[in-house]
Amino acid sequence: MRARLFCLAFFAAALVPGAHALAGQTPPNTTIQNTASATYKDAGGNSYTTQSNTVTTIVQNAPSLTVTTNNGAAAGSQTIAPGQVVSDTYTLTNTGNASGNFALTTGPTDNGVQGAGNDNGNTSSVQFIYNSTTYTTVAALNTALAAAAATSTGSSITVQV
Repeated sequence: MRARLFCLAFFAAALVPGAHALAGQTPPNTTIQNTASATYKDAGGNSYTTQSNTVTTIVQNAPSLTVTTNNGAAAGSQTIAPGQVVSDTYTLTNTGNASGNFALTTGPTDNGVQGAGNDNGNTSSVQFIYNSTTYTTVAALNTALAAAAATSTGSSITVQV
């Protein structure tokens, strides 16, 4: 039997502002001010200096993530024998400018996985493993993800499907 599993994309939930930022990233709620100045001389050699108005902006939270499957190998299509377990591992890395929590999104009835081939699209036996705990629904997994400590910038979590 050939079964293919297509796991839906993982999306970051609103990331909670935190103090950890990668080099080159500005943490959320940081105030940035800029004032331009110019010095020039007129035809008579007189020097002048002028300044613009000061512009102020506040850095917003910028959620971002990467998803790697099976340590970088292709996911979603495997040839298996009847009764064999199919498993894909997803590593979600927070690449945003603040700590935050992940959440999965799915279709209304697919439990995060769509079946194809000779499995008749049955996804009732799908399980999600996170932090060594097995969850049978995306809702249960999302509850655990929301209760977990926020994932700091540059850190990852792993979910096995």
